Amino acid sequence: MKRFLSLILVIVMCASLFVFAKAEDGYNAVNCKITNLGIPTSKIITVGGGYDYARSVWDITAYEGRIYIGSGDYNTNSGSHYGRSNIWCYLPSSGKWDMEKNVPEEAINRFRLIDGDLCFVGMDAMGTSQYENYFRYNRETKKWATKHVLPNFVMHNFDLLQSYDGTVFAGLGTNDGDCDSMAVSYDGGETFVNVPFRRDGHVLVDSDVTDGGKYPKEIYCRTYNVFEYKGNVYATWVAYCETSAGTALCNSLNSKFSGLYIWNKEERVFDFYCGD
Repeated sequence: MKRFLSLILVIVMCASLFVFAKAEDGYNAVNCKITNLGIPTSKIITVGGGYDYARSVWDITAYEGRIYIGSGDYNTNSGSHYGRSNIWCYLPSSGKWDMEKNVPEEAINRFRLIDGDLCFVGMDAMGTSQYENYFRYNRETKKWATKHVLPNFVMHNFDLLQSYDGTVFAGLGTNDGDCDSMAVSYDGGETFVNVPFRRDGHVLVDSDVTDGGKYPKEIYCRTYNVFEYKGNVYATWVAYCETSAGTALCNSLNSKFSGLYIWNKEERVFDFYCGD
């Protein structure tokens, strides 16, 4: 490729990665070409070996002259390399893939920037010692650092967002009836604290999601997405159940509380914005 990719469009077909490269005379689609960059995980994940799903590309981003992809298998808890995930990047200058680091996570699902540093979330930790993590690239040392700073012994981290004022939001996945699925950092991602969700003046608490403690081990709360739009920060909240015993409660929870919430900066709470 003659110059670094400025416009990237990902098409995942049979777990191969394709990109649209910028044409020499601009972004005219007629002059763009599709380049197959191959399957970087093919050397360690063979078809039919039980880990096919882990070859999928979940996210892609350009950073400091490289193209990073996220892969792995969070759904079946298999990861992409013997239960772990690799940080893969493509070097346009050489046309080759490089595996920068192996991390104890089942999947790399989303890349974000915090103060210019590339970060990704700890989607599903491999072992309790790896809970509460997100990963951050240090531009000075050229190395990846594990940030063990998320609250409440949390296993899942689905999203990260640094907003217009520098606040960092972490969308979490909590278990065992814990409703604290959102955390914020006011120091650039060095420390985090939980913040609540609120609807119609009622702040969501653990007893709401466990029916007063009746189903504490069966209710799971998730904030899968955090995003910014026209100066406001929004987040999702949803509950689900592992067993049929809690299905009725989950349906009730979602009808009461699931939906889109908006950040109330003054009161440091996410207020209900819209939903069922």
